[in-house]
Amino acid sequence: MSDAPGQPKLTTVEGIRIEAAAYHMLSRAIGVSKTEGIEYGGVIYRNETTKQIHATGPIKGEPVTVDVGQHKINLGLGDNLKPLAWYHTHPLYELENIQFNNEPAKLEWDKFIGGDKEISDYRQIMGYVATRDGRFWRYDPPPEVQDSNYGPGSWGVVNFPRMRTGAKEVMPPSQTAW
Repeated sequence: MSDAPGQPKLTTVEGIRIEAAAYHMLSRAIGVSKTEGIEYGGVIYRNETTKQIHATGPIKGEPVTVDVGQHKINLGLGDNLKPLAWYHTHPLYELENIQFNNEPAKLEWDKFIGGDKEISDYRQIMGYVATRDGRFWRYDPPPEVQDSNYGPGSWGVVNFPRMRTGAKEVMPPSQTAW
């Protein structure tokens, strides 16, 4: 288990809306993610015309990765849409015989490391993860990319109720804007 300190909830109006969107979307995906052993994720963004916050997904990925648009310009969003955060699930405790980039996959289900940090650090957006035990984590990137390791940033469990993890299908969002 991780020894990361907890993260306080965000306190700005926009921060509260972003965090509500992340928690909402992750709570809709973590149960099926855990059941299938597959990551799900998406992007939280602001429509610059309406100033409303929306989210993509949840997008179905693979056991140790999900493509939320990280290799696309503006995370694959339109010109008038500003990425604010991204979210994904960590459904597995351990891996057997799984390769990632042609190497045995190293799994740290309760940490925000490697490719997770790279997305947040490079894009300068917060990252959220729901772990299979129902905890809700946030990663805040450092103010600027400092080196090739993209560190240090800060991360930890956010003080939200644990998510239910027994769902058998991804629940559609019950709201579409925050």
